[in-house]
Amino acid sequence: DVDPEGNTTYLTRGFLRASLRQIDPARTRPDQINQSLREVQELEPGKIYKARFSLDPIGHVVREGHRLEVSILAPNDIPSPVFASTPIKSPSLNKVYHSEKFPSKLVLPIVPGAKAQAPAPRCGTLWFQPCRKAPASSDNWQGGIVR
Repeated sequence: DVDPEGNTTYLTRGFLRASLRQIDPARTRPDQINQSLREVQELEPGKIYKARFSLDPIGHVVREGHRLEVSILAPNDIPSPVFASTPIKSPSLNKVYHSEKFPSKLVLPIVPGAKAQAPAPRCGTLWFQPCRKAPASSDNWQGGIVR
């Protein structure tokens, strides 16, 4: 959740090791994708792969003037009290394609008419939801990336 000043509060996460991307149809529902985790599917550098996974569910109201930002991390550097990730042996490069030929999407459930009942939490006050302060000069701040 990025507020109008550019402060970014972490909301949720999803995990996927691309080599374990095969979906288990028996355990997958329209609102929850589950990988089988039974077969390693090696990736070939330069080839494009479809990857589907779910984010951990949350209840959150995006306030007026705020926007959502999606970050893709490898390895994940946000701590968790529940999950640990094991980095691969070499650096990785992630590319997300978004075009007519290679569409990407983020599917979010919407509760019509939901209104925030309190002000947004102050940056850094939520447990295991780190907050990244906006740079001192927000003139170059665009979508979580300093340009």
